[in-house]
Amino acid sequence: MRYINYADDIDFIGNQSVNVKKIEETLKVLKLKVNVDKAEHTSVRKHSEEWKTSKKVGSLLGSKEDIEHRKHLSNIALNKMEQIWHRADKTKQHTRVKLYT
Repeated sequence: MRYINYADDIDFIGNQSVNVKKIEETLKVLKLKVNVDKAEHTSVRKHSEEWKTSKKVGSLLGSKEDIEHRKHLSNIALNKMEQIWHRADKTKQHTRVKLYT
């Protein structure tokens, strides 16, 4: 019998980098591979703001930064929609109603 283990977008938290190394060793024993190209190590320190710009599952860790990022993305989407609305002669009413709802 074979077992397949798969994990996607998983986070491990440790107080020291040594603990993270132990997790990596344990994963090897379990024959789980870590995609080093996608793996990130984020240090959260008292006097550092750097961690707030790290993304985890599509969200930024810092609340204020995440809200600003989401506002930015919604403005981009709104601008694209606005372009469609201003071309009413080229966009069918049915399509505009679908986009609105």
